[in-house]
Amino acid sequence: HTFPSGRTMSNVLSVASDLSESSLQTARYLFSTAFVGDTGIVYKMKPKKLLVHPANEAYAEELVGSSGKPDGIDNNLNSLLRLRFEVVSSPHLTDEDAWFVLAESGDGPGQGCVIIEREGIVTKAGGPAVGFMNDSVLYKSRYRENMGWVHPYGVIATAGA
Repeated sequence: HTFPSGRTMSNVLSVASDLSESSLQTARYLFSTAFVGDTGIVYKMKPKKLLVHPANEAYAEELVGSSGKPDGIDNNLNSLLRLRFEVVSSPHLTDEDAWFVLAESGDGPGQGCVIIEREGIVTKAGGPAVGFMNDSVLYKSRYRENMGWVHPYGVIATAGA
């Protein structure tokens, strides 16, 4: 990403990698160093959500929720446990290997994800006599919104290996 000052920032892992303890630790480290504002301010954001494809949901929960170090035979402490990641799975991710780490929405300058309501919800009943005889009413409703990004802060992503 290029900012108005000409400074650039990357919010992807330097080496695309599948979800693992080491790659998640790298994303965690990037949260404390990568998010530098256009004026040079470092935004100290906390990673809170781990977004994965449903195929990786069980592994992601084991990775961030087990008390012992994941993917190892030793019973060392899992340092990811104290971060209390919330694992979110979405079938809308088209790549099973892709995963994202997201900040709390109010942390720092936020994630930059915005939802713009283009038209509020509009409802209309199905007719003047509907519902009197059978206690039911038919409604028609519509709603329009746009989603987008204002800035890249608070998101670390990788497409997987």
